[in-house]
Amino acid sequence: MPIAYLILIIYSFIASQIHWPFGNIAVAFGMLFLLADIVIQVVRLARKKISYHVFLLALSLCFLGVGYMFIWLNWPGAKFNAWFCLIIALPGIILSFKLKKKALVRKIITGLMFILVASFSFIKESAFYCFKQNISLDNPNDSPVFVVHHLARILYEEGDQKQAEKLLKSIQADLNRKTAYFRDQQKQRRDQYMLPVFIEDSTIVSNDLQQLENGNWSNYQFLLPEDINYKDLEQK
Repeated sequence: MPIAYLILIIYSFIASQIHWPFGNIAVAFGMLFLLADIVIQVVRLARKKISYHVFLLALSLCFLGVGYMFIWLNWPGAKFNAWFCLIIALPGIILSFKLKKKALVRKIITGLMFILVASFSFIKESAFYCFKQNISLDNPNDSPVFVVHHLARILYEEGDQKQAEKLLKSIQADLNRKTAYFRDQQKQRRDQYMLPVFIEDSTIVSNDLQQLENGNWSNYQFLLPEDINYKDLEQK
């Protein structure tokens, strides 16, 4: 079970970086494997076929899986939950050393997961988000606007108001170019649905910039999830 979980963790890493499908689903399935593993260890413990240390190690890995899932899926309170899970998992890892040569693979996987979750917990949320989404702060418009918009919000929450404002202005300029393109080129009817999308997106970003200038970005809205890279439009 732990090996199956590790395989899914590795796949989620690769999938997020090269945009393979089902990366987040892999993490969720990994949690199901860990829960199933705990049930198996409980049954074995009840039949006195394993030491309770193995059960604690399985429980520790499950807690670490929860911490990883919160961070990787960017759920609310991700870092708090990750640190809580690290603390809860630590006693089981320490006690597992009494197993000596037993459950070696399980100990290695649990140790690697502890290091992974701890490392992610030290990384700034904006840096981790850029890593996961492949966003370059030098060329933010190479990424979908709603993804960059979320990054701007994260930077604002971290106190980097200047960078957040820079990203919003970059998004606004990109949306203005796209809006002008669809208005001026008189595209076919199948493309016309994009014009009101970009207009609505531009309005949201303008509101965000106004609130940012007042030091209060309270109206947190995602941009409409429709996007076309302006470079692709220029090539048509």
